Amino acid sequence: MKSTPTGLHDILACPKCKSSVTLTDVEAICTSCAQTVALFENGVWACGRIGRSYFDSRFETMEDSYSNAGVQEIFYRRQSHSVQQIIGPGSVVLDVGCGARMRYASRPDATIIGLDPSFASVAQNTAGIRICASAAEMPIQDSSIDLIVCFYSLHHMVGLDHEGCSEQVLHAFTEFARILRPRGNILVFEVTLPTPLYLIEMVSWKFFRSALGSRMDMHFYSISALREIALRATRGTMVGLKITRFSSSPFRFFPPILSIPRFRIPRILSPLSPIALHLQRD
Repeated sequence: MKSTPTGLHDILACPKCKSSVTLTDVEAICTSCAQTVALFENGVWACGRIGRSYFDSRFETMEDSYSNAGVQEIFYRRQSHSVQQIIGPGSVVLDVGCGARMRYASRPDATIIGLDPSFASVAQNTAGIRICASAAEMPIQDSSIDLIVCFYSLHHMVGLDHEGCSEQVLHAFTEFARILRPRGNILVFEVTLPTPLYLIEMVSWKFFRSALGSRMDMHFYSISALREIALRATRGTMVGLKITRFSSSPFRFFPPILSIPRFRIPRILSPLSPIALHLQRD
């Protein structure tokens, strides 16, 4: 018999109508619309049909890139520390786009939920609760999360054109605001483009998407564009937004494409800059 993770009944909700669910050993059933969230053999809760993700066949290769000293210095060491500083006693933490493993140390009394659209990735994760789902349609109850963490996942939320990509990110932030508890925190890490390059991307992205199809799976934002989306989605629920920029040596080498760990360039040649957006709910 499969075991139900501790605290799941207080967290899981219908992904469609957000109503409460009834838990069994194999699934969660919505008490309103009868939508189900299935529990798979390896303990992953999955919403609806599981499709293939870009990361399904690449996460093992990308783990090599994550361990690169340059990647750690530029994108993870300071960022992970900031997450660890904000996890309070007994916190319920949701890691959106968690991948195959967490990038920070947690408290022993915290509940960690890993959510990712890649079933193969999240199945490898050691989070207490693992969910295969989209950030734009999360099976999580209103006001149930103390801290939402998102490491470099927003630029993978894409549509068919620039507007579609922005809508995906808007939906994600709207969901963040819905599930966050009062005085809870949202900590989003992203890589951003200078405004001139972002404007070029805006007008050219649809062309490249049409030419490359699903291989064009990244859409980046300028700091101001990302800030505008976050504020628009969370307006009236947050007390403020703080943006932190992370600087590093321009001559530190790192793999800019994590799925090609042997290809490395110095930081000065990359147009992408890591930032953190920190929002707190009223």
